[in-house]
Amino acid sequence: MPHSFIDGTSMSGKSTLAKSLAASYMTAGRGVLVLDPMNDPEWQCSRKFTDMASFLEIARQATGCALFVDEAGDTIGMHPPPEVKWLATQARHWGHKVYFISQRPVLVNPTIRGQCIELFLFNSWKEDGESWAKIMNEPLLGEAYKLPQYNFMHKRKFKPADIKTLSK
Repeated sequence: MPHSFIDGTSMSGKSTLAKSLAASYMTAGRGVLVLDPMNDPEWQCSRKFTDMASFLEIARQATGCALFVDEAGDTIGMHPPPEVKWLATQARHWGHKVYFISQRPVLVNPTIRGQCIELFLFNSWKEDGESWAKIMNEPLLGEAYKLPQYNFMHKRKFKPADIKTLSK
């Protein structure tokens, strides 16, 4: 299960995409665990957490879930403890697919960014798109700052990026 990063500025569409993905997993009968410090009531999920410790405790007991980590710049940051890095480095061995959601990739630990082989990049700061272009070896990502609201670049490592529009 490849881990994914959903990145973009406020109001670009990243939360709408993440919530849509979570709902599709729920419809398919898969467990969905969400870490959301804002405790947004719009998430469709099996369980929602506002603190990392509780989220990790349940994630380590479960298998085969979609895990959503919202506000990753705050919930993970640049210097997470090893138990948090587990999400990117070992959670796939539990059959989990993790989605990290952030407004700025530079606020999230490089190991975690590097473990994500799928990117959903909405409108972002120019330097953030350029950073993703280097990480994912895809020059097109450097143009993400030009994307209109609800449009995003979808990139998987070793495949070309394409531009998509989110259905609202």
